[in-house]
Amino acid sequence: MKEPLLSVIVPVFNEIESIPVFSKRVQQVLSTLRMRWELIFCVDPCSDGTEVYLRSLAEKDSRYKVLFMSRKFGN
Repeated sequence: MKEPLLSVIVPVFNEIESIPVFSKRVQQVLSTLRMRWELIFCVDPCSDGTEVYLRSLAEKDSRYKVLFMSRKFGN
């Protein structure tokens, strides 16, 4: 039997300054769990480089996924 998979969905918009710290801290916590995990970032179109950073993060680590929205859905 495969071990459970925990998926954490994170909405983001212009978060380039906080994503590196957030992803590192969450990874530290999730790595202590005895299960597989993934972080799924749901990204509204950004103007600060968030999309580029998250794309590179996902290319380096398959536990990171990025969903790019076609337009801004938040406020």
